[in-house]
Amino acid sequence: MNISALAIRLIFLGLPGLLASGVYRKLRGRRPKARWEDLFEVLIFSLLAYVVYALIALPAVNWLASRGSLISHAFGTRGAPKSQAADTQPVFIKAIFDEKVPLSWPEIAWASVIAVGLALAASYVHKFKLINRLGRVLRASRRSGDEEIWEYFFDSSHVKWVLVRDLKRELAYHGFVRAYSESEKPRELVLERVLVCRNNDGVPLYEASVVYLSREGHELSVEIGTKPAAERSE
Repeated sequence: MNISALAIRLIFLGLPGLLASGVYRKLRGRRPKARWEDLFEVLIFSLLAYVVYALIALPAVNWLASRGSLISHAFGTRGAPKSQAADTQPVFIKAIFDEKVPLSWPEIAWASVIAVGLALAASYVHKFKLINRLGRVLRASRRSGDEEIWEYFFDSSHVKWVLVRDLKRELAYHGFVRAYSESEKPRELVLERVLVCRNNDGVPLYEASVVYLSREGHELSVEIGTKPAAERSE
């Protein structure tokens, strides 16, 4: 098999991993990583998706196929008798090394569906820091996660209304956090229903429905505050 043909096969076979990696990044947020880490993530998602397909999904379909179920056609089986259905095996490994083995498009399609489920599960593990929690339970680690303190602070469920002090411009913003940057610099914040005050004495200056802030990290101080005065009266 020449290199170009192998590359094309690897691209198609890697579609589940590419799809899962895209979904996972969308849910988790983008972080700067080395190129090899991106490739490794795609590879792991692809392998896991095909393993789940081979060990769980395909045997279940073969079982249905042995009973003549029409569902088996969606997986590439043909509703064969029990003795034939049991011989149905995944072909993704053979398709990598043998160009005579055709790609199984139903197999790739179902592996892609499984990969999306794996991406959702991985996002759940990341969001609730299950690995770090397990490490603390086993006393193997004291880390709460890999994110920066900025992200850790704003990702907390109780951080909604905040007091943001703009130390460079001597202003203070009372508002509801709508969005925040993750690991990028400068720091970015989008606040809604904002009351802008002077930082030194707290004198109100004006109100704004939405405020976008972009500052260097050392120029901002963020506190968990109460609602703006306009909101407290409601």
